[in-house]
Amino acid sequence: MRECPWFERQQALSSNECASDRSPLCALSFSRFPADDATLMLLLPSGLSSISIERLTTRVLLRVVGQNDEVLCEATGSPGDRGRERLVVNSSTDVIGLWHAGCVNLQLRSCGPCRLIVSIRQVDPSTPGVLVVPTIRGGGWELP
Repeated sequence: MRECPWFERQQALSSNECASDRSPLCALSFSRFPADDATLMLLLPSGLSSISIERLTTRVLLRVVGQNDEVLCEATGSPGDRGRERLVVNSSTDVIGLWHAGCVNLQLRSCGPCRLIVSIRQVDPSTPGVLVVPTIRGGGWELP
């Protein structure tokens, strides 16, 4: 899948985009994901500190919409949230992955096509200006 802009922190500080709650939106299409129990993840570069990412309050909306406009998953949260709203941070030596419990165990084999939507709102000033890569992983959510 292609990369989506996370949020250019410099741009947010020099414009009213953050204050007006307009957010970057990334929408991608895909068809017939070849595995069961898929998980929607956002991958970030591993050069970031996972501890600093876990403290962010930036709100992220994740949504997968089927070919008949049915919502297959929808979740909103931030890494700094606790409980059901939490965007969980996992890390490996190569990548940091963010996932939400509301977008796991998805059955996407019949998607033809489906849309994956990522929207970022209420940006925490500590959010790094990086690209995230929306990713769908099947059979579990382990990182490379």
